Amino acid sequence: MNVCQECQYGFRRPNENTNYIKYQNFAPTISPLLETDPIGASLYSDIDSYFDIGPSAKLYGPQSESSQLYMAQKCSENWDGSCEFLSNNIEVMKDNRAKIASPQFSCCNTLNSSVGDTLVDNSAQRKFCSLGQCNRTIQKYNPLDPNSPDIITYECGDNNIICKPPPPTQTDSDVLMNKVLNKPEKHIDLLYNMYRNVAEDRQSYNGTRVGKVFDVFDAWFQLH
Repeated sequence: MNVCQECQYGFRRPNENTNYIKYQNFAPTISPLLETDPIGASLYSDIDSYFDIGPSAKLYGPQSESSQLYMAQKCSENWDGSCEFLSNNIEVMKDNRAKIASPQFSCCNTLNSSVGDTLVDNSAQRKFCSLGQCNRTIQKYNPLDPNSPDIITYECGDNNIICKPPPPTQTDSDVLMNKVLNKPEKHIDLLYNMYRNVAEDRQSYNGTRVGKVFDVFDAWFQLH
């Protein structure tokens, strides 16, 4: 009895005249490349995040360096619903890995700052400060996914960083600026830098929220 070669190995090649042929190339169409969702991976650190990007999800979450860097840059450019959501995260930040590396942002102890407080601080530094003199290190959010977005680390050394609030007519309507002013004690470095760099235009901020913080600095220096 003649036995077909395919049958010897436990399978039979589909006949082009049968209904089986259309399934030959089925698998490739339903196996897309695993892609990173940096927003989803940055917002959550619980078991649900494993369903977003697989086992590597444990490398991310709001406490991770990649997520801190990504969200700080993203929210400095466009404060959207994901930024608002994360800004309300009251979990204590274990280590601020996205803070701009500069002596100008090192005077205050950030222990017990929340994930949300840290996002606001890191985003505001990127939005309101000139970082052109700083060294930048660019890497992928997910090193295993070449299509994942870039994240940037700033090393500024002793370079002078100039921070300024939005123009006086816009400062009270700027969402991120208002987030800073809601908890000024968490952002003393940034606010003091702004105070120093608007000295010549100081009066134009009178009556604004940030102007009232500048009044506090004025009073402090008068006493000291």
